[in-house]
Amino acid sequence: MKALSKISKLVCFISVLFFGLNVSAQSIGDFDEKVRPLRIGVKIGFPNIAGGNVEYVTPLFNNRLAANVEYSNINFGFLSEFLSDDVEEDNDSQDPDVKFSYFEGGLNYYLFKPGKGLYIGASYSSFNFDATIYDYQPEMYGDVQSYEGTANIDFKHDSFNLKLGAKFGGLFYFRPEIGYAFSSYPEYLEYEFTYEGETRTESESFDELFAADESPQKLLFDGLIFNIGFGFSF
Repeated sequence: MKALSKISKLVCFISVLFFGLNVSAQSIGDFDEKVRPLRIGVKIGFPNIAGGNVEYVTPLFNNRLAANVEYSNINFGFLSEFLSDDVEEDNDSQDPDVKFSYFEGGLNYYLFKPGKGLYIGASYSSFNFDATIYDYQPEMYGDVQSYEGTANIDFKHDSFNLKLGAKFGGLFYFRPEIGYAFSSYPEYLEYEFTYEGETRTESESFDELFAADESPQKLLFDGLIFNIGFGFSF
């Protein structure tokens, strides 16, 4: 029941947002009626962060069914500073190694016009977050002494997703997209902590790390997907 309540709220929000977008698009009009089947561009948002996007509109269903692939592969230099906030400043300490990859594949179905306008989509996504944090000091409780060591994070998350989006434009296109991931994020992030050759499993709360129990972060960790894409059609 709790999951259904979350989905209901997201569906209402998505419906209102894209009703407004669709009305605006109809009032502006589409000046390029030619169907350009191949679209290559970029998407920025969550959870993909930033990456490439390729869509191909097939001849099926009168040019309304399209195959869609997204891919991101980022080595976060700027996240190193963020993750180092909890580490004591030391000129001899190493910066964390942080890598993120995201892959998504699925189908889009255009509702009103061949290959353009409002569409619904279904996809499967997978992302990996790998990080090595040096001189890390896990939070300890009670009378247990805490030591600095190396934390190794290997986090993977897979999900089936439903999306609602709209493609505007011809040669150059713009597309907002919003959706819901049916696999929400776990409450805790597990990692391997190594100190003086000994390795043990530790965990950190997502709520504490990212204030995931607060809005709007709560919507993201409950499964909200959103992004903005742009690129060229051929």
